[in-house]
Amino acid sequence: MKKSFLKSFYFLALAASWNMGCTPSCGDPALVAIPAADATAPKGKWMVSVLTVTPSGPISSMTPYEDPSNTLTVKTTDEVTVQWVATDEESGIKTTSMEGSWVQACSTPSGPISATALIPKVEQDLSFLTVCALKSWSLPRTEVNVNLACPPAGTLTDASYTFTGKATNMKGGGSMSVLKINITAP
Repeated sequence: MKKSFLKSFYFLALAASWNMGCTPSCGDPALVAIPAADATAPKGKWMVSVLTVTPSGPISSMTPYEDPSNTLTVKTTDEVTVQWVATDEESGIKTTSMEGSWVQACSTPSGPISATALIPKVEQDLSFLTVCALKSWSLPRTEVNVNLACPPAGTLTDASYTFTGKATNMKGGGSMSVLKINITAP
């Protein structure tokens, strides 16, 4: 009887430890268990750093832009870095992407000159996660070349970058934000 009880206890302990080892855990603070439903959309924000050189030395700032439409103005002598960050505390991030374009116009003695280009899409798909998801995901920082020069005897009349960031959560909610960077001559 005693051996039978010990065998049963041993089998029960073994089954319990096997079950705990195979049960998914989202105990990491960066993870969230994917719920059956989530009616909220993820939040996206732009993290923009600007380095400006002044007579007294360089000044650097890091500013979050969280509205659906954001605009800032920088000088052609600044250094600018942009990063798109998506967050969803309820069901986690499924996809996130960023793309954009830039335009430049110059006035020259022989007439106006303009150029436009697309900035390729950068994206991350985390849909392979099925039990736990990341609460937040950041795309790589993108250096923005704001040192847009015009031909000799030309004057910069218009220059800007426009970025679009998108994010979806594990339950299909989505959000989008636009960041426009206007560039002026110093």
